[in-house]
Amino acid sequence: MRVLVVSNVYPPLGLGGYEELCIGAVEGLRERGHDLRVLTSTYGLKRPTIEGHVHRVLTLETPDFHRPARHRFIEKNVREWRSLSAFSAATREFRPELVFFWNMGNLTRSLIQTAQAPGVPWKTAFYLSDDWVLHKPLDSWIEKRPKSRLIRIGKATLRPLLEQVPVLAGGTIRIANASFVSRSLLKQHVDAGVEPRNPRVIFNRVPIADFEGDPRRSRDGRVRLLYLGQILPHKGVHTVIEAMDLIGGRSAERRRNDVILEIVGPAAGAYRDRLESMIREAQLEAAVRIRGRVGRSEVAELLLAHDVLVLPSIWEEPFSVVLMEAMSTGIAVAGTTRGGSAEILRDGDNALAFEAEDPGGCARALIRLADDPELRRRLGESARSLIHSRFRVEQMVDEIEELLLDALHDRAPSNAAVQP
Repeated sequence: MRVLVVSNVYPPLGLGGYEELCIGAVEGLRERGHDLRVLTSTYGLKRPTIEGHVHRVLTLETPDFHRPARHRFIEKNVREWRSLSAFSAATREFRPELVFFWNMGNLTRSLIQTAQAPGVPWKTAFYLSDDWVLHKPLDSWIEKRPKSRLIRIGKATLRPLLEQVPVLAGGTIRIANASFVSRSLLKQHVDAGVEPRNPRVIFNRVPIADFEGDPRRSRDGRVRLLYLGQILPHKGVHTVIEAMDLIGGRSAERRRNDVILEIVGPAAGAYRDRLESMIREAQLEAAVRIRGRVGRSEVAELLLAHDVLVLPSIWEEPFSVVLMEAMSTGIAVAGTTRGGSAEILRDGDNALAFEAEDPGGCARALIRLADDPELRRRLGESARSLIHSRFRVEQMVDEIEELLLDALHDRAPSNAAVQP
């Protein structure tokens, strides 16, 4: 197969785990003899760059993934024109049989509309790992709050009418031959009115070999907790700091010095300031540290050096890559079972669960794990066994190859495909 893969970011320039899955799938398919080209953005670069089969030439709608685009009309259209021109040039030169959209967050939907135009000589397929399909161009205009109360009322009044205009609502996108990373994510799309044709569920998988090593846990009698991921409000990091206050805060009668927390990942400015303020107010400077982003090569070392991974997500996690990577190392997990996490975490079997934004429940789970090394070992071994048996990256490549072949030949998923 000749496959053009379109994704917003691509390693080594990326944001998190989903683009690591992308490179795993791309390289896995290339090793099987398929011809793949990656079309991605200039994220992290000053100018378009071509690196072998990876073409970093698309223009993001906004350089900041965590804020809506606020470009003027002309600038927005220039950005869109650049991406469409790059896409057209790639399809003319590469002549794909299939265009495979991996993640389109912060890229113009016009790329999909162009790829699905009548008469094109290729088929399309999708790998859906979050809810970018549900975001509409109109949202950024609505979310930009004007100073005038009258204009705000006018926007709210006009929105239902404007959403009937295809170009404003996001245009017509046919979600066919799509894989979703969890049953929860598929249900979320169906509940929102998306009608995917030939959907299937292809869970994220883990490159097991990248996370092998000798654990170095509880080296000095202290229990090391780890939060690893983007440091954003919907990730619920504040819940863990509140739990740490309950575990080892200002009150001398309940102070514990044997539990420490390291928070690792890229942080948005205002939210990081809030977390640091919480740490100071609770006098937790000796117990909690915010480290910031680390390189991809350091992730396995972090997981092997900590005793417990904390996943305090508030939002409906599609299917956390960090969670699976952690479980593959045998680290104990305490987390919420929001979204796709409920499809892999089993309370008392391979993790301890607590409710979102419940610092008391989080603290109780962490205290249980801190006080019971055997519980940590048992949960970690169960998690590791599950990942090694059912969630290896080679299995994901098998299923993606089947997805693409089915899309190429207009076949529905086989009975072997994971169905909701």
